Order: sequence, then structure tokens, then C-alpha cells
Amino acid sequence: RRLGVGRRSMARSQPLVMLLTMLLVAIPFAACSPRAGESHGGDGDKVAEGQPSEHCSLSRKEARSLAGAGKHRDALQVYSTILRDCSSGHADGSREVLGWPADDLYALALSTFHVQGLDAANLLLKQACASDVGFCIEASRLCRSAGRFLEARDILTSALLQSVADFRIWLALGLLFTSSSSYQLALRTFMTAHRLDTSDFKSLVNAAQTESNLGLKTKAAQRLAFIHKKHPNNKEVLLLLVEHYMNLDAPADVVTYLNKALALLPRDSEVLDMYARVMTKVRMYETALSVRERIVRIYPESLVQRCRLVQLAMTVAAWEEVETHMPGVLSNLRQSPQMLQECLQPLEATMNPFCSEEDLEWVTRYWADSIMARLPGVPQIVEATGPLPAREEGREMRVGYISSNLQGGAVFLMIQGLWDAHSRCCGGSSGSRAPRVFTYSSVPLDFNKTTKSTRELLELTVARQLPYPSDRVASAKMIWADELDLLININGWCDSAANDLLYARLARIQLSFMGYPGSMGSSSWTDVLVTDAVASPVEFQHHYTEKLLFLPFTYYINDFQRLLPAVGEWNSSSPSAPSRSDHQLPAGSFVFVCFSRAEKIDKELFVTWMRILWRARGSVLWLLKDMKGSNKGETFISSQFKKRAEQMGIDPGRLIFTDSIDWKRHVERGALADLFLDTLSYNAHSTGANVLWAGVPLLTWAGVKMASRVAASMNRAARACVYTARTLKEYEEMAVRLCNRKKWSSRMRETVFSERSSAPLFQTVEMTSALVRGYRMQQEVLESAGRHFHTIPSSHNMKQVDLN
Repeated sequence: RRLGVGRRSMARSQPLVMLLTMLLVAIPFAACSPRAGESHGGDGDKVAEGQPSEHCSLSRKEARSLAGAGKHRDALQVYSTILRDCSSGHADGSREVLGWPADDLYALALSTFHVQGLDAANLLLKQACASDVGFCIEASRLCRSAGRFLEARDILTSALLQSVADFRIWLALGLLFTSSSSYQLALRTFMTAHRLDTSDFKSLVNAAQTESNLGLKTKAAQRLAFIHKKHPNNKEVLLLLVEHYMNLDAPADVVTYLNKALALLPRDSEVLDMYARVMTKVRMYETALSVRERIVRIYPESLVQRCRLVQLAMTVAAWEEVETHMPGVLSNLRQSPQMLQECLQPLEATMNPFCSEEDLEWVTRYWADSIMARLPGVPQIVEATGPLPAREEGREMRVGYISSNLQGGAVFLMIQGLWDAHSRCCGGSSGSRAPRVFTYSSVPLDFNKTTKSTRELLELTVARQLPYPSDRVASAKMIWADELDLLININGWCDSAANDLLYARLARIQLSFMGYPGSMGSSSWTDVLVTDAVASPVEFQHHYTEKLLFLPFTYYINDFQRLLPAVGEWNSSSPSAPSRSDHQLPAGSFVFVCFSRAEKIDKELFVTWMRILWRARGSVLWLLKDMKGSNKGETFISSQFKKRAEQMGIDPGRLIFTDSIDWKRHVERGALADLFLDTLSYNAHSTGANVLWAGVPLLTWAGVKMASRVAASMNRAARACVYTARTLKEYEEMAVRLCNRKKWSSRMRETVFSERSSAPLFQTVEMTSALVRGYRMQQEVLESAGRHFHTIPSSHNMKQVDLN
């Protein structure tokens, strides 16, 4: 009654009657129709009110079992039969359902939730909750999993009114606060739960995790050690200790607790999963792969574990594992799309050669429309912000950029000149005011840095540090309060993105630019994608949910002319000039280079490269040794590539691996190569811009995905279209021809180098001016038409060139 659902008063249960009617309609007609020779008019299995038959009780038991086994459609069919056969003269069966035990009500609600959604199951969940607070906790968990945090909170609040001293409710409430990143509230709630029942260690475990999220690492470690002393053989505690010390880079403690967990449960999936994670973190990829394969052998039905095996295999070029598992993984994900959040992110799908453009569309749109709405804190963000106030007439245009790459990362190296370029271009027609630029960092900024890029960020923009992700609501309010006309997402689907903030519509126009090469998957919170006519040609526009802002020549902005003006211009006798001998490159060889990460290199491409080496006399292939940091000696990835080359009849010594170094020296050493061999499923983007500025031609092949066309776009803007192949065969033939005709190749390379200072690709201020004109066009179109259109800002400030 407290929840507004009475057991006796049918007038108060009309919504439940409607729900049961929906349930009956949802079941196929055949399942609800009388069997041959039967009539609903006779007594059959129907019983007098209050006298449930043994048949009905067994049917309810069967339905509960089916719901518990996850066979929710079958469970609903059985419940439909019960409503038909066991109602005591009440056609809709609502009186009997209202009087069912709480476990039956919850099983019916659970199956309804999985088949018809939360709205259809909500009243049943509340009725079960009114009978047993244990079901309140389960009901709140379902609401939380559906992203309905406010409803989950209301359910738990009602449960507290029934039993305020039940520690389970406080524990569930703490988990709810954690899901919405309200860590201070969560910590207090977990400690309340522990005080109510000191024998339960889960409250303390969650408190330790929350302290870790709040940055209280020492306190979290002390609490976990205390719990471990009390529960030395508890798996959950051991794994939490492993993860805690792994985050602190304390290998001795990691090994201690991991060995204890493995000795306790050597075949447990969670223990083995942690083992694989630890091995991956320390780059013992061979062991990590072996453990992942073992998990899949022990638990072949686990889709999540197969996904994790594929993710690792992609990272370390273990292509056989990818070929074996990826088609089945994609098929299973189509049947269970709710698993995408754990299995496949848009960026991974973009890089994966097994994911077609149609697969990528499906992945990004499901993430954008379904998963985003369920992310922690999203409902609170939407509730806390609301619509923007009306724009003041005559006010300057306000442009905001949100990113995790304002002080570091590959994208940062490209966009760091954007703030200076904004200050130097008016970007509008006569009489228009320069836009006011805001920047928002979703990761901590070091304001004490004295670098030129940090100085410009602080002096030329209104730089704001978001309290993200610890306080998503405050982060959203900070952006909302600036009343932006345009908010540009520079992360997209890449790492550390704050897409959950953009879901709440914090600016009048929201755009995606630079970070993620493709559609964000939803026009409801990303209106416009900044691109160009080569990266996103007209014939592929159906792959995008956004309207497109086509920049002239290329959208891939950079600032090499200002930051690295002298790259590639040394005299060979200069002491600062890099030399081939410094990098173990043969003096007289033709050097093919690819400095892309291993996960961008697929089997078909590698086989093509080996064919090129076979046919290209006196050539070598220069590759990065590993994805992160500096690795002395052989690594798993370099040994993998050399082993595969030898199997194809290529001398492994022709594959030369180099360590990662700082960006400036990395770009400088790129000038030692003769030709860059691009990756095809996901091109070299910032890496491609690096080598083009170093004067090295970029051989690529334009595919269908935007990520596979960015290099072609940069070639066009660098006046090097000749290096964009139309097929993989043409890619191979061109590479061989350039190597075997060295004089012709050298002349073409000199042309690429000599044109770079005037090529549109490297005209940062002019590109920014066109970008701002595009912003103004989008703003004007929205104000006049009330909707968005594709726009093409003019290139009158760009140097007109012969692109051929």
C-alpha cells in the first residue's frame, strides 16, 4: 500500500490490469488458444478463489525455474497459461497475480523486464518489493542496469522505510551511489552498512574500492589488508588486492596475492582473467595469450572471455586467434547486443578488419542510443542541466572544445596549434567578432607546466578543469553555465572520452572533430561531424547519422610549420642530423617504414608487405618494436613478426625494429625512410601527418570506412594523390616499382618535401579560418531553418593549388 499498489482494491490496480493485458497480447496467439477439444467454458483446471490447484502451483514453479535459467520468453508463456487456466473467474487474472507470493511476482517481473523492458515490469517489481525487501534490492539492481537511477533510488528509499536496519539495503544504496560516481555518499553508505552488520565484509570491500576511486590509496590498502587478515581465503578480497597493487605498480605485492588466488582456485574464470590482465600489463603477451586461450577452453560458452581473447590477439598480431573467434563473436553479439558494452567498443570495431562498415554502424549506433543512456550518472546529468537559456542577440560566438588530449597524446600533438590559430584568424564575414574559445579537460591538467602549448592553452582560451569522472553532474553544469553555441568533442569514441556529458545536450550545436574518425552513431547528441570530401565522400553519406561539415582539402589539422620547422632540412654533415647507422638501418637500402601500432596490422596486409620485400631488391621494413614505452631487446611482437616473415621465406633480418622515443626525435628520424607503407583498415593519422611533414611519401589505399580514408585525404592536401592506390594489388605494385626505380622514386620524394611548406595540409591558420567559417554557417543555418544541413565553408583564404 505504501507503494500505491493495493492487494484488495482493484480500483488502485488498473495499471497492473493493463500490464497483464499487454502480457497476454505479447504471447503468440497459439500459446494462449485452447487446445483441441478444450473449452474455457468448462471447469478444467480452474479452481475456486483461494484454492490454488496442484497443477497451478507446479506451473508457477516451472515458470520460476525458467526465469532463473534466463529463459524469459518461455517463462512468460507458462505464466500466460497460468493466467488463462488458473484464474478464478476473473478474466485478466489480476486478482490472483496480486495475491501471488513475492518470489512468483519477482520471477514474472524479471521475465517481463528482459522481454518487454523496465516500464512493463515496474509495477510488478514494486509489488514484490512490498512483500520482501530482498526483492527491493533486486528491483533496484534491474533499474540500475537499465540506467534508471532515480527509480532505483526511490525503490531503495521505500525499502528503508520498511526495514531501516537491513544492511543489505544500505549496501545496495552504496552501489547505486558508486554507479553515479557519487563516491563520498557511497563511502558513508558502505560504512553505515558495515556498522549494521560487522560480520559482512562486502561493505568494507566496497568502501576500500570507493576510497581508491577518491584517491585515498593508502587508506584503501590498509582496509583491504585488514579484510584479508580476517578472510585470508576469500577470492573477491584477493583479486581486489591484486588490482589495487597493480594500479600502484607494486609488482611484489601483485605476485603475492595473485599466487594465493591461483593456488586457491586454479580454474576459476575470474582468477584466470586477473592473471591474464597482470601478464598483459607487464607485457608478457605470450603468457597472457596462453591464459586467455585456457579460459576459453574451460568456459567456451562465455562470450565476454572470447571477446577478451580477441582484443588481446588484435593487440599483439595473433591473427589466427582473431580469425578463429571473431566471426562467432560478431554473430553472438548480434543476438545479445547488451553484451557490446563488455565486448566491443566502437574504436575496436573501427580497427578490426573483420568488422564491415555495416557492423561498425550497428556497433556505434547501439552504443550511442542504448548504452549511453544507461551509463552511470547520465539521468542525473540530464536532470541537472535542462535546456539552455536563450542566446543574447549580438553576443560573440562561443566555441568549446572538450578533450582528454589538451596536454598529451597523439591528437594533442596535432591540435596544440589550434588555440594560436584561433587567435590569429577572424573566421567570419565583415563585421563579425572573433569567437570566444573555451577548453574543457576531462583528465587532470598540470597548470604548472611551462611548455609553449600549455601557455597558449591558458592565455588564449578559457581553460577549465572538469571534476570528471568523480563528479559528472558538476562537470556538466560547468560546461552548461558557459552557454556555448558549439561544443566540439575531440575524443569521440577514443580513450577517456566524456560522451556521457554530451548526451545531456550542453550546447546548441554539438560536433565531433579529429579524435574519432567516423560517425558517433546518434544525431540526438552529435549534430555535425567535421570532415572533408575525401574522408567522407558523397556516396558514403548514408553511413553517418550526423550532418557533415566539409573542410577544404582535408580536415586533419596540425601545426608542424610552427612547431617543427626544420625537420628534414639538415645537411648530412650536421652533428644534429639523425643517421641511418643510429637506427641500425643499412646505408644503401631502400627503407620501407610503418610506425603504426601492431593492432592496425592485419594478416592480409602483412602478407602483402612480405611479397613487397620479396620483389623489392635491397629493401628493409622499419617497424615499431612495441606500442608503449621503450623496450630493449626482442619483444613478443617483434619476434612474432620475424617468425612469420621467416615462414614466408623472408630473411627476418630485413625487419628492423625501433624503440618509441619523444615526438620531435620521432618525426626527425622518420625522414630517414624512403616510403611509408600505410595500414589499411585504420590508416596512419597523426603518424601519417608526421611522415608527410618529414618529406616521406605516404603510400595508402582508400577503403570505405572513414578511418581507412584519412591518409588519402592528407595525400590530397599534401599534393601527393599519386600515392593513393585504388586496390591492394596496385598498392603492392606501386611499392615494388618505387623501390626498384630508385632515381624516379627519389625525384618524387623530393617533390613531396619541397611542396610541404605551401601545401594546404600544413596551412594551420587558413584551415582554422575555414573551420570557424563552418561553425558560423552551422549556427546561422540552425537559427534560420531550425535544423542542420551539410555545409561547405569556402576556401578563399587557402592557397589555391593544383591538387594533381
